[in-house]
Amino acid sequence: MSSACITLNPNSFSTLGIRRLLNDDPCETDLWPCHVYVTFGNQMATEIIVHFHSGIKYEQPVIWITSSKNYSGNETISAHEIETWQQHKAGVYRMSEISHLTERYVYYARAAGLTPQETYYFVVGDEGYHKTYSKVKKVRTGPDDDTEFSFAIGGDVGLTANVQTMLKTLSMLEPLFFGIGGNIAFASGIPGCYRRWDAVLDWLEEGLVTPTGHTIPIITAIGNNEAGALYAETPYQAPFYYPYFTYENLDLLNKLPYDLPSYHAHYVGSTSAIYSLDSNIVSLSSGKQAEWMETKMNSDTRRGITNKFALYHVGLYPSVQDPNKEIHTQLRQDWIPKFDSHSVTVAFENHDQTYKRTKLMFNNTEVTPGSPHKGTLYVGDGAFGVYSVPEEVESAQRDYLDQVEFKSHVLFTTVTKKSVTVSAISVEGRVFDRFVIPTDENNAPE
Repeated sequence: MSSACITLNPNSFSTLGIRRLLNDDPCETDLWPCHVYVTFGNQMATEIIVHFHSGIKYEQPVIWITSSKNYSGNETISAHEIETWQQHKAGVYRMSEISHLTERYVYYARAAGLTPQETYYFVVGDEGYHKTYSKVKKVRTGPDDDTEFSFAIGGDVGLTANVQTMLKTLSMLEPLFFGIGGNIAFASGIPGCYRRWDAVLDWLEEGLVTPTGHTIPIITAIGNNEAGALYAETPYQAPFYYPYFTYENLDLLNKLPYDLPSYHAHYVGSTSAIYSLDSNIVSLSSGKQAEWMETKMNSDTRRGITNKFALYHVGLYPSVQDPNKEIHTQLRQDWIPKFDSHSVTVAFENHDQTYKRTKLMFNNTEVTPGSPHKGTLYVGDGAFGVYSVPEEVESAQRDYLDQVEFKSHVLFTTVTKKSVTVSAISVEGRVFDRFVIPTDENNAPE
């Protein structure tokens, strides 16, 4: 049964024999990359990491990249001309986890030293072997100053009917990046479910393109379903998550994807940081991760990072799950002191598959008018593609909650010099909740 795949949202079952009969795996049949997508590195203004997949091993995998100053994107360009663009060597990881089922190589090419707020065009492939070259794609770097920017957040994705509509909705808003708070493919960490991951990546690649044609980079946080639907003891129990989403230069570091921590930080503008955290999925919320959080947030506070955003899967303040469960109480115990002492602005939570917005919280208590503390807004609870229905929930009302909705949504956040605005947008494209956090006075709802 090691070749079998059982998935959720929607439920499906397949075997290697069924997949062979369907013969629909482009990674096995095409010379050019079957997937090409982008993550941001540590500095969103100057660094991207392009991921690409192939069923064959490229001898000289590379990325060619150039700015809009050198190529407008309108004229036809040959493979020979592309090879005059700036080149970056790509690292490679062979997916040994599924080698008994299919051959798959994942390549990572890091382009750094880019210009902020610039459009870059890129092509990937096996140098000198033109049949492997991808189509030209373009991506936009973030600002490094106080220029306004926006980003989108969603979690609990899957392959439901809502996903493609939600992707279209968020792409029309042209966010700088899309943060996914875990439970991406609902493939339960099963090696035989590699085609479910392919299907989700296909939807993300096709859907995360703005009206101007820019590919929207991804930032992820690990969910329980990436690690076998429960919680893992080692990174190897999340056989797709680590190889498919990297945020550092693996080739330069001479490391495997599993050698990297499941938590990382990203910076954009002059005062904003996004911390992607592991909510006890693979890494404990205490120990090394807690030490990293304290060191990182303390340093960021001292250097003037005032807008701090946290992205993770399991919530501190769940809308559906029992908040007294051990995992939630442990997360509150380990993280609330850090969120409070370093003034985390918004914590994007997932997992419960509803929409929720808490009251502004400090020291596990609602922030009242006149308080010297701004507090943290806990918002989200997943439901990008998958959502709960009221009949499934005993009671979604808790003292810390300000609003609960049972609907798919994406969170769209805009950061300006004066405020942080978080808007909840439904699958119909309607803003059904909004919260404005002034940067220069106590927080208040719009």
